[in-house]
Amino acid sequence: MQDDDTPIIPHDPVWAAALAAVLAHEGGYVDDPHDPGGATQWGISLRWLCLLDDDAGDIDGDGDVDADDVRALTPAQAGALYYKEWWAPLRCPQMPPPIAIKLFDTAINVGQRRAVRMLQQALNAQRVQPRLTEDGLLGPRTLAAVQAPMWVQSPTMTKALLAAMAEAQESYYQGLVDRKPARARYLRGWTRRARWLPELSYPPGGRAAP
Repeated sequence: MQDDDTPIIPHDPVWAAALAAVLAHEGGYVDDPHDPGGATQWGISLRWLCLLDDDAGDIDGDGDVDADDVRALTPAQAGALYYKEWWAPLRCPQMPPPIAIKLFDTAINVGQRRAVRMLQQALNAQRVQPRLTEDGLLGPRTLAAVQAPMWVQSPTMTKALLAAMAEAQESYYQGLVDRKPARARYLRGWTRRARWLPELSYPPGGRAAP
């Protein structure tokens, strides 16, 4: 990874909280033979590093992308990749902080499109109007629904939306285990992550500008 490829990350306590949550949930280096992603550190897998453009996955700068790059990955480098490839594309800076953080953490574990679909399911469960198409695409209608004033003005409604997101996430994990029983070894940890909810309030100015 070259220095000039590193995105400029604004000082944002919401982003900092989101990254801290993901790093805590994902942990350090593991190479689980049952994990199709291969060697993983801070939630970033070798398989994903190999998919990055140019030399972005060559963390140690030796001209290839292998498990050594995963092992060399620092939390700061992981954060730079997450911001560029996940936080910004998911348009998290334009969302109320608790929703943004939950969406981001979920997406790291299940993928961006599936996480957005869970968000859409949760919004529909809260009876937003007009009803959203649950296609996993973060278009203008989904973003407008997330930006509705009620999620900022009412902590009770925000908590209900987060709970609905958690329920959709947990249901996905259970369905995955039902289809692939060998994945049951991960269900306890997945369930604990699904049920984790961010804090409802952050320091003034913590929400990044659109």
